[in-house]
Amino acid sequence: MGLFDKFSKDKNAPAANDILSIPYDYSGYDLVFEEGTTDPAVYSEINALVTNNKMNMAGVEGFDSLSKDSSEDEFWEFYDAWIEALEQNGFVTELTMSDDIGTFAADINRILRSIGAAQLLNEDEIVNTYRTEVVKYSFQGAPVSADFKYDLLEANIVAAELRKMGYELIAFFNSMDNNVKAVIPIDKISLMQELEGKIK
Repeated sequence: MGLFDKFSKDKNAPAANDILSIPYDYSGYDLVFEEGTTDPAVYSEINALVTNNKMNMAGVEGFDSLSKDSSEDEFWEFYDAWIEALEQNGFVTELTMSDDIGTFAADINRILRSIGAAQLLNEDEIVNTYRTEVVKYSFQGAPVSADFKYDLLEANIVAAELRKMGYELIAFFNSMDNNVKAVIPIDKISLMQELEGKIK
């Protein structure tokens, strides 16, 4: 095959899908408090669910004073303290565009240990799967390398592996982003949906 033939073949090859076109394959939950509407006890139930009853909400700064009449500022002070406590105790992790798949897989295993899961992710397999999948996409018309970081694809791959173990990856939506990730048993999804419905 000549050089011209090689370029012609490459030019006619189907274009890779843009990586930003990948849909979410896991659920996000809107946890934003509405003054005069939201029962603060719902957050205690969510906390019990995502920690497998292993972290008491009573120790979270601002929770004891939270009420339906609390202001938005009071809620956000509590929310930030709650997420920080969850993260410090290994029950959630934050995933952004700058985080790599190996770190994310390790963080999810930390969550699985914290909630008492009997099985962990194979971190090497997760990394290899990501590196194999990511090169199938393009970004702004250019091919991406195996080192390209895309948080949504990372989360989708981890979510698929968690389902094989009976767990579901979820995201906390706080009206600005859904970077905070947690893990719950698949059979608790309906409960999580019910709790989200009680917030509004």
